[in-house]
Amino acid sequence: MGGYTESETFGTPSTPGIPTTPVIEDTPTEEVGGLIRPIGRKAAKKKAKEKAHDLVLDVLIKELSTLGTASLKNNIIWERYVLAQEKKAEAAKVKVETAKKAVERRNSYQRLQRMKYEDKILRMNIAKMYPEDQARYGPLQEEISCRYRQPSSSSNASPFLD
Repeated sequence: MGGYTESETFGTPSTPGIPTTPVIEDTPTEEVGGLIRPIGRKAAKKKAKEKAHDLVLDVLIKELSTLGTASLKNNIIWERYVLAQEKKAEAAKVKVETAKKAVERRNSYQRLQRMKYEDKILRMNIAKMYPEDQARYGPLQEEISCRYRQPSSSSNASPFLD
């Protein structure tokens, strides 16, 4: 009497892990005290509610992860857009700097041409010219000479850098 003993009778299990009743595939079971048996109605309802809750939770988690993925994709797209805008801005800066350098070169070239012209006029010997040419180039030589003799009001003392 009392506990389980090894016997060869049909209904007595020799090991606690072997089920004593046939288990149908659709019937939920639980292990109690080493025996597997079908669960009761309350436990079955509770388990079904938990499963339903888990399904909703699973769907919710799936949707949130999809939203997170979409958000991540949107972030990546936004980052690419921002990088493209930065590249465009950088290209615009380069174009502006190139244009400024071109203007500086053009101005420098024009100053050089004016200096050559003024130098040519200053080197002319107007004493051997016709009177009409003397009347034309004489005042021009005086104007250029005066401009070179006067100290410049700007920080640059050279008249060639006007």
